[in-house]
Amino acid sequence: MASGQDQDRPSFASGTNPDYDLTTPIDPHGVGLRQKLTSYGDAHFSLFMRKLFIKAMGYSEDALCRPIVGVINTYSSFNPCHANIPQLIDAVKRGVQLNGGLAIDFPTISLHESFAAPTSMYLRNLMSMDTEEMIQAQPVDSVVLIGGEARPRFLIETRAVSTQFNLNGLLIILTGV
Repeated sequence: MASGQDQDRPSFASGTNPDYDLTTPIDPHGVGLRQKLTSYGDAHFSLFMRKLFIKAMGYSEDALCRPIVGVINTYSSFNPCHANIPQLIDAVKRGVQLNGGLAIDFPTISLHESFAAPTSMYLRNLMSMDTEEMIQAQPVDSVVLIGGEARPRFLIETRAVSTQFNLNGLLIILTGV
């Protein structure tokens, strides 16, 4: 992990997590869960609620202080090009965690020409818009996109999103026949 990111992670030297110290303001440009907080009117309450919900999934306090890498995927059992995507997601998550990040996967729209009637062409813009909005909405520091075949609009617009939303990184993995 880069040294600049280490500075953004809370220090537990005093034994308490500074995220719960109400006298210390939360930096809105922080990393991980401390960014893009839901607006409840109080940043500490927003962060508390976010951590409360995600800790129910088994994440530790240390894991939740790491930079978050969103693993966006187009997996669907309807799509034969996606047969190996679950294994790719697991491999990416392992690599992210071995390098000090927290990988959280989430889906976007899955398209396959033979299962989209009358055609998948008109759905490609929707796929791109869905991906952009989810990247903007989630507290991610960087993203990995895993999809089947090359969907040009999806890839081009998502590269633009990487710059637009100041992501620290973007990796695209394509599968297919």
